[in-house]
Amino acid sequence: MALTLDIEGPAAPPRLNGELVFDAPWQGRSFAMAMALVEGGHFTWDDFRDHLIAAVQRWESDPVGEYRYYERWQEALESIVEERAIVSEPEVDALAAAYAARPAGHDHGDHDHGDHHHHHDHSDGARALASLGPVVPGARFDRWVIRGLGWEITMSHPKCRMDRKGLGMPPITIVFIATGLIVWLNALYFLGVGADQKEGGTNPLVSIGHASLVVGLLNLVQAVYIMWARPLDDNSVVLAGLVTFYGLFFVVLGKTEANGWDLRVVGNLAVPTAILPMFWWDFFDGSWMFQSILIVWLVAFGSVALTTYGKLEAKLLGLILAGTAIYTFWVPALILATGNEIP
Repeated sequence: MALTLDIEGPAAPPRLNGELVFDAPWQGRSFAMAMALVEGGHFTWDDFRDHLIAAVQRWESDPVGEYRYYERWQEALESIVEERAIVSEPEVDALAAAYAARPAGHDHGDHDHGDHHHHHDHSDGARALASLGPVVPGARFDRWVIRGLGWEITMSHPKCRMDRKGLGMPPITIVFIATGLIVWLNALYFLGVGADQKEGGTNPLVSIGHASLVVGLLNLVQAVYIMWARPLDDNSVVLAGLVTFYGLFFVVLGKTEANGWDLRVVGNLAVPTAILPMFWWDFFDGSWMFQSILIVWLVAFGSVALTTYGKLEAKLLGLILAGTAIYTFWVPALILATGNEIP
């Protein structure tokens, strides 16, 4: 089951470069427990979200101290588990007291940090752990894997351990930068920059072809990784389909350029490559930049098809590809690198 977290609004969790941010281990545990209880059918995500928004609104109506998102998350979690009689408040209090009494360092599970002199916030951590309680009397939540966020959560009451397993989606900037470089190299070739074959040398297009092939394979590897790391009903798998589509195009482009084959084969492939991604339009609903990128790609791949059949000047194609590399690949990468979200 895939859950779509809010990007904006009171229920939206803190993010950095599009990834969730936890400032303390208890926050990650509290998050994972809520997800596990939703996955276990104890309540729906919409129900929890309503409690979360209510907790935020209560703080806004009577703010005390600095606003901390995961304190509101924890408040919502405690509220809903008590409301649904999953665990009672006295049970939470008793477990929290027992947990808070543990010596520093017991919050680390199997991790060896070496230096244990850093601060431990046992009160918040205790509430986070204790909220799980006897979720179902006599039952255990042995293992929950929250693949969509790359966090592997192992819960065996009363212990809870959180490990970073690297199952999250790899930085999309890899796709942006690498593919942008190849589009840029092809643009320069069609513009006539470094396109002349020196006497006794190799056609520069062969080198570009090898590089295009490598990037095409890189796109395919990333797409497979995303599909492996995410649940099949996760939205990112839809994005992986688009990455696969472009990866296949650049593999064919690279092989054709490197082997000196007829480029009209690439032109024929460019037609569906230009049109079919438009079916991802609704997937990018709410992001004007991604939707504009689809339009730019439509123009760029359409221009490739026209050029290979002699209907468009090669230098004009070069200009289009150069603009495509900058706007659709490097600008998004720069936006992400500066800690912002793509609009």
